[in-house]
Amino acid sequence: DACTLSYLGQDTELYGRQRMFGSLGWGLAIFIVATILDQSKSLTIHACGTSGPLEKNYTVCFAAFSVCMTFALITATRFQFSYDKNEQLPLRTLNDDLKRKVFSTTVKTNVNTNECNTQEVDVNSIKQNDFSTSNTIKLMQLIRIFMTFKNGAFLFIAWWMGCGVGLVFTFLFWHLQDLGGSPTLFGVASIINHTSELFAYFFLHELIHRLGHIKILFLGLLGNFIRFFYISIISNPWWVLPFEFIQGLTHAAVWATACSYLSQTTPENLRISCQGVLQGFHFGFGRGCGALFGGFFASYFEHVFGLAEKLHLFNSNASIFQQMCNVKAGTRRAKSAILSTLIIRGCVAHGRPIVDLLVEQSSQSVRHSR
Repeated sequence: DACTLSYLGQDTELYGRQRMFGSLGWGLAIFIVATILDQSKSLTIHACGTSGPLEKNYTVCFAAFSVCMTFALITATRFQFSYDKNEQLPLRTLNDDLKRKVFSTTVKTNVNTNECNTQEVDVNSIKQNDFSTSNTIKLMQLIRIFMTFKNGAFLFIAWWMGCGVGLVFTFLFWHLQDLGGSPTLFGVASIINHTSELFAYFFLHELIHRLGHIKILFLGLLGNFIRFFYISIISNPWWVLPFEFIQGLTHAAVWATACSYLSQTTPENLRISCQGVLQGFHFGFGRGCGALFGGFFASYFEHVFGLAEKLHLFNSNASIFQQMCNVKAGTRRAKSAILSTLIIRGCVAHGRPIVDLLVEQSSQSVRHSR
């Protein structure tokens, strides 16, 4: 991202038209891998001895990831970064005058004896000290930039939206699988939401000029709230598809707008460093907190309602004011008035396989136990 923004110069609004190719590759890769995964067999050697009916051989995903990262590494070696006078390479931090004056040895002359004593000077230590000083100064400048109310609030919104991204990428497909979704559904959903990201990145330049950065961020927060609420009330996993188009607003538009906004409000010599801070707060700290807090709430509510009750609802509303996690548990009643089947479904997390335990009881005993 930093390299792309440096290529664009002052035209940071055009960042989305470069970033949209990443969404294109992401969507195609997920669709292809999900289709292969749906046709793959379960693991031949299972850690728990037997595999559940919903488990897949996820080795396919890791193999595809390794291949894609290899090509990405080769491509990344062709990136070229430009540095101005205020942001030099680490080995060029010394001034030209200092380079001409400092040598590997210095000569000291004794006035009484006219003898010359040679003393070695560690030039590397001088470079290291100068480089450390410049890094300290840059760090203080970054702190002063983000300590302002405007930039601090912007960084908080970026972190909060990152939490929403972490919740979606960690728990959306898990929730759809609990509703009966298949990897093919996940692939189709990925095609839809990444197609929406393509449109969002392509038309972001016009949106920024018409609405501005702040309004787009607000719309992203509102879209996340509506999206999580909609996902929490559906009962058929395929119903998630019509609303996946909103990811172009909640993910792509928000991230590209944040990059453009930060590039225009920070000094040019600190632009790359500020971009690193933004990426760390949004994708690193934000996504990590979303996955961590979401997992905590899911585990907590599952423990409270009991293992015998199926996890039916998980809703996290990533808005400015609140983050909600609702879990609605309940067992399915059998249609037969005489016999009922109680399904106890184990948890997929932490390596525990899915185990279906079928217990036939009379309808009266089931109602009594409930």
